[in-house]
Amino acid sequence: MKNFYFLFIKENKKIFFKTFFFFWLASLIHGYNTHNPYEENFSFFIFILHTINLIFHEAGHPLMSIFGTIPGIFGGTLFQIGIPAVCVFYFLLKKEYFSSGVVTLWVSSNFYGVGWYIADAIDRVLPLLGEGSEGDKSGHDWHNLLTHFGKLTEAPSLANTVFWWGSMLFFVSFLLALIPMWYRALTEFIKK
Repeated sequence: MKNFYFLFIKENKKIFFKTFFFFWLASLIHGYNTHNPYEENFSFFIFILHTINLIFHEAGHPLMSIFGTIPGIFGGTLFQIGIPAVCVFYFLLKKEYFSSGVVTLWVSSNFYGVGWYIADAIDRVLPLLGEGSEGDKSGHDWHNLLTHFGKLTEAPSLANTVFWWGSMLFFVSFLLALIPMWYRALTEFIKK
């Protein structure tokens, strides 16, 4: 039995490395998800991730504004979540489950980022891109959206729902990335 484990590890070093990498990445994403990403003291990794997410978010505004004001406001969130989600589906179609799991971690982080943004809709204390020196918060997407629809008081419950979806996607990322890879490795090893 001891030789079985040694031989399995020897033949599957890449899978062990990928598993370690995934857990390391998941721990970083978990730190991003559970701490307000708009606080000043965050890691370089969170800074890079937040910057990439912000680029997609800001690109969504002008691209969706051709459909009107409300789609233009919502376009930031749509692109922030939608672009990584499209990448997940691309990898799923290619049957690259590990890659789809890694990108699902990214989607989960975007749900959390949007959740923080929604949670701030009432108080509007988060720093915004393009905010003037006087702290003009008129460009707060979720304050404007929820006010437009008369649902501003429901911001906390909507934020909690978005956090829940982020948590579910975080869990799903483990299923996508690790189960197919380990199942394939074990069945191939047992067949030998």
